[in-house]
Amino acid sequence: MSISCINEACTARTAASIRVPRVGAAKAKTYKLKTVITVIAKGQKVTVKLKLSAAVRAAIKRALGARKRVVVAVKVTVADAAGNKTTLTRQIRLKR
Repeated sequence: MSISCINEACTARTAASIRVPRVGAAKAKTYKLKTVITVIAKGQKVTVKLKLSAAVRAAIKRALGARKRVVVAVKVTVADAAGNKTTLTRQIRLKR
């Protein structure tokens, strides 16, 4: 995911959760990913990568293999030096 601050330097907090549906005997579960904090300079564009654990990757692979719908909810909060905040939320559907 790309984040940019055009007019002034800012700090971005990126948080995400992944909803994995029930597959066979395994229950449905929501995994929360570790929040990533990024400092962005004025006019700079940064790509943020969220890390997935092996268990999360395996659950996603199982669900997609069973043709289930896996949804990632991403929330990005950007704040400038004055403390002005903007929050953007997106839901991304993963494909096989």
